[in-house]
Amino acid sequence: MVITKSTMEKREVPPIIFTLLARDNPRFILNEAGVRPVNVFHLIYPKLEIVKNECVEILWALLNSQFSMLNLREVGRKYGGNTIKIEPRELDNLLVFNRCRYLKKIKSEIKNGIKIFKTDRNTQKFLNTLNHIIDNYLKEPRQIKKPISYSTTLPQIMLFRGKHKIEYSAKLKQSKKD
Repeated sequence: MVITKSTMEKREVPPIIFTLLARDNPRFILNEAGVRPVNVFHLIYPKLEIVKNECVEILWALLNSQFSMLNLREVGRKYGGNTIKIEPRELDNLLVFNRCRYLKKIKSEIKNGIKIFKTDRNTQKFLNTLNHIIDNYLKEPRQIKKPISYSTTLPQIMLFRGKHKIEYSAKLKQSKKD
C-alpha cells in the first residue's frame, strides 16, 4: 500500500468557500464544518484584520448580499439554464459592500442577523434582513466632503488566493509579527 499526501492536505481549512459553478443560486459558504474542499470550490482566506476583528461571518454575509450577487453575475460566465461559472481571476473583480469596516451599528445589525440565522436556518429571511440593512445604509442622506466608496474588490479583503501553496496559519503568524 502506498501512502501519499497531497498539497491540499497541508493547506489550512478556509473560513469561506465558494462554488465554482452554480445554477440559480450561487453562494458563499461559511465553512463551519472545517472541510478542505478539493477542486470544486474557491477557497477564501480573509486578511488578518478581518480575522482579528472577528468579522469573518460579517464578510461571509456581505458576500452573500444582493449587492455582491448582482455584481457576481456581471463578472462570471453565463451558461444556459441560468448557470454561472466563476473563475479565480473573475472572482477578483467582484465588488463587495465594505462599509461595515467603519460602522459599528451595521456590524451589530449584521451580527444579530447571523445569530438569528444560526438559530432558525431560514436563508431567505436572513438574506432579506441583510439586504434591508445594506439598502437602508445606502439610502441614508449624508453630508460628504469627499466621495465614499461603498465597495471594494474581493482581493483587497483576501489574504491570498486559495491556489497558493502558502499555509494560512503561517501567513497569519507572519502578519502578526509585522
